[in-house]
Amino acid sequence: MSLSVSYPGAASAASANDDEQKESVAARLALSPLFHDYRAAFEVATGLQLALIAGHPRESVRSRPKKESVSDALTFVLDVSTGERVSALPVRLGELTVAWLRVGPFLAPAEVTSPPPHHPRGVTAPPRLAPAAHRSVLRLLRIFTLHLADASNDLILDLHRAEPPFVQTARAYIEAHLTEDLSLTAVAAAVRISPYYFCKRFHESTGVHFTEYVNRARVSRVKERLLNPHVHVSEAAYEAGFQSLSQFNRAFRRVTGESPSTYRHRLHATDAAPSSTRRSHAA
Repeated sequence: MSLSVSYPGAASAASANDDEQKESVAARLALSPLFHDYRAAFEVATGLQLALIAGHPRESVRSRPKKESVSDALTFVLDVSTGERVSALPVRLGELTVAWLRVGPFLAPAEVTSPPPHHPRGVTAPPRLAPAAHRSVLRLLRIFTLHLADASNDLILDLHRAEPPFVQTARAYIEAHLTEDLSLTAVAAAVRISPYYFCKRFHESTGVHFTEYVNRARVSRVKERLLNPHVHVSEAAYEAGFQSLSQFNRAFRRVTGESPSTYRHRLHATDAAPSSTRRSHAA
């Protein structure tokens, strides 16, 4: 489907590019209206502080993390003397963790024999979270990480605005011919650039290799089609330009972190619940 080009230092350059990409995506997510609106509502409703960070939360905490029941959630003790702690959940874009949601500080329910933690005058004590309330908070944040992952994919597809004109032309060409059998050679020829130079500059400008970019664009097209509950997964895949279902399944899982069927079920789960409830009442 594409022409693979290697050059000296490609592995180290790709690793550095991944780090820059994660920092860029995390920074833009933190500035997005989506995150600001959710954080404001979440903090008012719970009294907890919410932050989006690029690095692993372990970097700023000395304690070892405790794994929570909610998928991939971690809890760290900030201060042993006061019992203050924070929890964090990864924001994953397929196999790549682009950021972490950090919530807290908060206190676990005080034991009868433990003295109340001391806080200086004028400093508000963190809220206490019972285990059930803590799990509910983590479940809410887990759902939010899925929304942020969707936004992350859009950011990666449009990460660099100051890009060469031929890259802008190539992106428009890819979007217009997404359902066809696209190849790097064909797109490079369409923008009148040599395949080697196009491969290198396209990667530098978009942050991803050509094949990865095309797959992400096609997965986005599939997700748009799956908003319609009557569209089959296979139908959406072929309409988006995937040549086989095995290729589509691999690409979809890599981009979203879940299978197409799981994504479709989660997408329409809330729509199915009312109808099933109505059927039970009718019965």
